[in-house]
Amino acid sequence: MSSQTLQELQKRLGEVQENEPMSAYTTFKIGGPARYFFVARSADEITKAIEAAVDLRLPYFILGGGSDLLVSDQGFAGLVIKINNSSFQIQTSTITAGAGVPLGVLVQAAVDNGLAGLEWGIGIPGTVGGAVRGNAGAFGGEMKDVVKRIRALRVSPQHPLEVVEMESEDCQFNYRDSIFKHGKDLVILEVELALKQGIKQELVSKMRDFLKHRAVGQPKEPSAGCIFKNFKLRDENGKFFSGNQPVPDSLVQALPQQFKERQVIPIRWLVEYLGLADKSSGQAKISSRHCNFIVNAGKARAQDCLELMRLIRSAVLENFDLHLTEEIELVGF
Repeated sequence: MSSQTLQELQKRLGEVQENEPMSAYTTFKIGGPARYFFVARSADEITKAIEAAVDLRLPYFILGGGSDLLVSDQGFAGLVIKINNSSFQIQTSTITAGAGVPLGVLVQAAVDNGLAGLEWGIGIPGTVGGAVRGNAGAFGGEMKDVVKRIRALRVSPQHPLEVVEMESEDCQFNYRDSIFKHGKDLVILEVELALKQGIKQELVSKMRDFLKHRAVGQPKEPSAGCIFKNFKLRDENGKFFSGNQPVPDSLVQALPQQFKERQVIPIRWLVEYLGLADKSSGQAKISSRHCNFIVNAGKARAQDCLELMRLIRSAVLENFDLHLTEEIELVGF
């Protein structure tokens, strides 16, 4: 990569930054420099940026709101495309939004218009595109419950870029997962959400309750959000499973009744159960307020966070023979 590459990117895209610190764009406040950095303010600019990266054989990364993300201390040796197509429209009970709209903005707009189904998302950082990609959820709600249709860019080195429309069932939603998390061949451009008519005062009250719950239950220091996915109950066999392996009975017996009823083993509880709260590496720390959060207590490095992730992973594996799955994305490693 050279100044010639930068000149070609600037010729095709306009303003492209070089060696832009990713720590300025992640909720973790961690991350080395992006070799090239471009802010895309429309679906057309997103398309042109990806096209340029493919033509120049540059690795590229689509950046939303910067949550659920840990960027390497060395940064990213390619083109980071910051999604900022932030316009949206409301028609009756349908919201159509660019992938770069902050989820919190849509939640507030929905409630202001008396539309129900998205209020659980208040306080979740990041964009609606990122929320769809990771099937974000809280308080019993998930993006899969409200997604009606997606406009996405299909990327293939062998064929021209193509805009495709996908119905909700095409998105292969699962727990904190979707088709968009697997490979780079589909990039979300626009999201269409189907909500329901509600009573504004009730929605405002629910939203405030959710915010209060977050204020009490989540750390205030910079973080990426939950680090690992919770273990869910597989309905077809009636037992707690991690992948295809049953969770030990000893762990299920120790599980508080409230979690058994919700059919979930929260990682926050598991980490606390193993006595790992407040463990630190450098200036990264496992939060005692929510033990599935690693927080940046000052000038933490990505390497510090990885060390704590290894600690949690190995403790769970050693004690319960269970394999944890990251909820956050690792970039540049």
